[in-house]
Amino acid sequence: MLDKERLHRILDCLQSPTYGAPSSELQLAALQTSKSPTDAFHVSFDNLRPAHVKFLQTTIQQLDEDATMILALHARLQDRIQQAKGYYQKAVAALAPINRFPTEVLARIFIAGKHLEINFCVRMSWVAKRWRDVALSTPELWNRIPLTGLARVSTYLDRSGITPIDIEVDARTYKVSIFTIRQSIGLLEQHMHRWRDVKVLLEEHEQAQLIIGPLEGLCKRICEKPHYGQLKTIRFGVPYTPGLISNVYHSFFAIPPIGSLQAIELLDVNLVCTPGVCPSVFHQMRTLSLSSVENMHLDTHLFGALSSMPNLASLILDQCTFIAPQPAARSDLDVILVELETLEMSYIPDETANLIFLGIHAPNLKKFGWYSRALETPSPILDWGTVRIRYLTLSTLKLRNVTSYATRYLLRWLEDLSSLTSLTIIFSELLSPKRVARSATDLLQLLSKTKKPCCPELSHLVVGDLDEGGLLQLQATIQAKASLQSGRVSAVLQPIAQPSMVQKKFTEWVDTNRLNVRLYECNREGGDSENGDIDEDSDDN
Repeated sequence: MLDKERLHRILDCLQSPTYGAPSSELQLAALQTSKSPTDAFHVSFDNLRPAHVKFLQTTIQQLDEDATMILALHARLQDRIQQAKGYYQKAVAALAPINRFPTEVLARIFIAGKHLEINFCVRMSWVAKRWRDVALSTPELWNRIPLTGLARVSTYLDRSGITPIDIEVDARTYKVSIFTIRQSIGLLEQHMHRWRDVKVLLEEHEQAQLIIGPLEGLCKRICEKPHYGQLKTIRFGVPYTPGLISNVYHSFFAIPPIGSLQAIELLDVNLVCTPGVCPSVFHQMRTLSLSSVENMHLDTHLFGALSSMPNLASLILDQCTFIAPQPAARSDLDVILVELETLEMSYIPDETANLIFLGIHAPNLKKFGWYSRALETPSPILDWGTVRIRYLTLSTLKLRNVTSYATRYLLRWLEDLSSLTSLTIIFSELLSPKRVARSATDLLQLLSKTKKPCCPELSHLVVGDLDEGGLLQLQATIQAKASLQSGRVSAVLQPIAQPSMVQKKFTEWVDTNRLNVRLYECNREGGDSENGDIDEDSDDN
């Protein structure tokens, strides 16, 4: 208990120059508070009496007792100060918007951002105690496991609980040794039933040879146990590295018949389906993406895989070179994909593309994309007649670097695409810019018809390469089509020294009517814009 009377006495004594003791020269000099020499008291020790010394001794004892009491009081005040500061900091933190979220909402925010960087979940656990508590109590935050070291893998496995795990290997970014990666895979082996997504990105094919074998073995073990139904995605790639010298330039990944797989994405790694795979074994497969693959057999590898994926929804083939079968065996290239909605093919030889178009039956295709390399003259190799007949239910059509040979087929095709909402057609012939401009103008004339409207629902258009006449026709097409006036239009113009009067008037007309129209200038090599990437994606993408 605080002695209030004693505290009042101490305050009164502090007001006294002798601290409440009888006044004397010795007492005044010993207890003086002024440091100025002119105000200092002087003691004549010749006239000193024993009583004066006794009074000073008593005063010193009293000061010592009072100081002890003040120190105890000071300690109590410090304790309260520290306690008050702690509550103050908690109160300020509680008023912060991010900390006023419920724990469940904060955990969802952490989970949404965990793909931003490799150390995101660790950083979130360092910010504040509440954040750390939320992070450590959220297993979904730790189920994306980068294989950068055994310690990290072990920690993430413990904190992820029993949630499905996403495995990520990126030897290009984090420079992880293959030995460490294989050790980490061995540590993950006992958690195979939790594998959901496997992503592997390596520097060279020699590394791939050391990883593919163990990974294929684990996938086979997953396949042998039906209750291991978590694995949904496999992404495996060896991006091209300029100047790299290696003894191995190709890799093959044999995908076991895992029924839970929903997506396979391979970059410069050939797909091989396990021999003896029965049809429809990949009944949950929705996405197949192959990029930069070489020497894959078109019949046994590609179509053999597609025949076991009856519910495939998206097929992407980018810069692939396939080995075509003999003419007598091409009758086997026949697969029906009722669920296929997206087909994108880029930089594939026309002869191979014809076989793919003939072999794939997609009656419900919604999005079709074809990207080829810029050619100098018209090319009659690609069978546009077959393409036109096969795909009549499209809502999105993207064609890049199409030659003028395809114009008459495209015009007839567009007349049958009544549900088309997004159209991208870039004509390109390096030696015939006038023919290219004429093809683009003919396309715009077809779209501007009012008696028999072509593509009545079209709201997004990308067209090129246009000359001045094509630009005038584009204006007429926009005026005739109300859906384009409220939609988006992009046009690629042929290279000119300076903007012409037609272009200036067109720009003024666009600004006056507040239309969403953009103009790009094509480079002389054909294909891409000098002013940036052309906006091809429609709103639904």
